[in-house]
Amino acid sequence: MGAYYPDGNGKEYNDEAAYDRGGTTAAQKAVKDCGSSALFLAATLCYTGAVMLYVYTDIFGQGSDGDLWRAFLQNYTRFQKFGIAGMVLTVVQFVPLVLIAVGMWRFYLACKGEGIPSAGGVMMARAGMLFNLILGIISAVLSIGFGILVFVETSGGHGGGHHVADGRAAILGMIIGLALLLVLLIVYYRKAIRCADIVRDICQRGETEQNLPVILIVANFALAFFSVLGLLGKINTQMQEQLDFVILAGGVFQIVPEIAMGICILKLRERLFLV
Repeated sequence: MGAYYPDGNGKEYNDEAAYDRGGTTAAQKAVKDCGSSALFLAATLCYTGAVMLYVYTDIFGQGSDGDLWRAFLQNYTRFQKFGIAGMVLTVVQFVPLVLIAVGMWRFYLACKGEGIPSAGGVMMARAGMLFNLILGIISAVLSIGFGILVFVETSGGHGGGHHVADGRAAILGMIIGLALLLVLLIVYYRKAIRCADIVRDICQRGETEQNLPVILIVANFALAFFSVLGLLGKINTQMQEQLDFVILAGGVFQIVPEIAMGICILKLRERLFLV
């Protein structure tokens, strides 16, 4: 058994786990390299851009129903009647985005600094992901419940023939689709939160007994693929007129973090296998 070195948290480990005599393990070094990489910086920058774009389009922007700030300034009575709920929802949805963005910046700066990176940024991003998961579950459950209510209410209707039947089939398809999306949402965020927990353990203890989930890597690349298809479709539609910069920027800000984080997690997983 080799000599022991403290890791700065009152714990000890031997030469086999140690990266250097300064108290950084090989796993911590891998996390530090990943968090300070150009790929992680690109993901952080673009995710921050997406948050700023959300503020521009949904709070101060030009949306058909989302221009709540202008509605407030121009017609307070109208805002009082119709805009308060929408503004509250917009602000609530903004909170987890900010938590994740700030957490990513904190983690990046911690990894760029000296010594063992702090897990504070990871935990902040984890809180944002958990918040997003809760909001997604609530939204999906309410939508599914509303769809079921409409489906049940139309089941005893008379007349309409095949038009009613087609409408009920569409509602049923929507319910099934939302249920599937809910399952995928829960799986994705559970794996993302588990990934954050693993990185936290490495930062705090110098090692982990788990490895990063492969399904999270696959999911990120799959999301990027469908995001690219969606952006290309929007560009093709816009080419007949003038290309909207907001649409293009929004697509880039969505695609880059998905690809960059997928590669970062893949590389970190490979490094941890060698520890």
